Amino acid sequence: MANELSVFSSQRALYMARRPRNKMMDLASEYPDTISLGRGDPDLPTPPHISEAAFRAALNGETHYSHVLGIVPLRRAIAEKMRCDNGVDFDPESEIMVTTGAQEGIHVIMMSLLNPGDEVILPSPGYATYELATFLSQGKVVHVPLHPERGFQIDPAEVESRVTNRTKAIVVISPNNPTGTVYPRSTLEALADIARRRDILIIQDEMYEKILFDDYKHYSIAGFPGMRERTIVVNGFSKLYSMTGWRVGWVAAARPIIKGMQGIKHTYTICAPTPSQWAALAAITGPQDCVAETLAIYRQRRQWLVDGLRAVGLDVAPHGGSIFLFGDIRRTQMASEEFAIALLREKRVVTYPGSEFGELGEGFLRMTLAAPTARFCEAVNRIQEFVRMRLH
Repeated sequence: MANELSVFSSQRALYMARRPRNKMMDLASEYPDTISLGRGDPDLPTPPHISEAAFRAALNGETHYSHVLGIVPLRRAIAEKMRCDNGVDFDPESEIMVTTGAQEGIHVIMMSLLNPGDEVILPSPGYATYELATFLSQGKVVHVPLHPERGFQIDPAEVESRVTNRTKAIVVISPNNPTGTVYPRSTLEALADIARRRDILIIQDEMYEKILFDDYKHYSIAGFPGMRERTIVVNGFSKLYSMTGWRVGWVAAARPIIKGMQGIKHTYTICAPTPSQWAALAAITGPQDCVAETLAIYRQRRQWLVDGLRAVGLDVAPHGGSIFLFGDIRRTQMASEEFAIALLREKRVVTYPGSEFGELGEGFLRMTLAAPTARFCEAVNRIQEFVRMRLH
């Protein structure tokens, strides 16, 4: 793809075009009848009461710019949610910013925090957008490895060994994308202690905080002693409420941090889409039966995929939450990109190579639970057929 870009394209554009995910998406477009277990785009429809709220808002003229921080009712609802669920108080007037998806929130955070050469500690394997946003902001990513033999758990001692006088923030993603790992409270408390002692920030991604399985629990670092002023929370509506296309997320942080983000947010998109903000308000304040139904569906699909992989001699990384599983394909002795491409070409199933998310993701595949149930089951069957050809 990179060699198809204009001679006027920047080095940034060339770098982004070479990203492995683009390669898999480009390859998938060449084949008919593909089943995607790649992108994190829920197949479930947006619940009707959410869509109806946006429709009513549009009919009532809510189609103009909102305040750059978002409509006040939504910010108040987010603040109340965080108080009740996460045990932390943020002022809706000045400490919550509604963003055009959490993706924009990540970029606004990095653009507002980083000077050239500032460092961000990022777990690896980890969500690639944090690395790309740091790169585009002229910062430097410092990876801390999540080792497969430790269940992809983060080691606070390894984090602290990478802190320097240029470190600005530590990124904490739990449940993690791509591995599905959930960090225990003791680990999060140790990371908070590092942030306090070394005078750095924590950026906590809570996108999957409610998509948990078994007995796993989520803990918010912002609610720990002394951490409210040095934690930036990233969250959104896309996954839990099947609202990826609505593009609504949020960032919560202390007033001076949000103030620094405000001008950059305005430059990017002015505001999140106004009808979408009213839809988000209906999501967070309306009936939550849809959440329980969504989690039940994901729970069943998760079990099918785990059982399907184990039936052919493979396994998954320890998985506590999110809509992704990290399939362990090391027994096939195939590289993750080789496996993903062959699976696509031979069986028309799209997955993402674990190596895309960091060197320690090699030997794994990221697979999503967000595909229609019948097609999801067919994908599991196709994966089994593919593996049997290689192992049996």
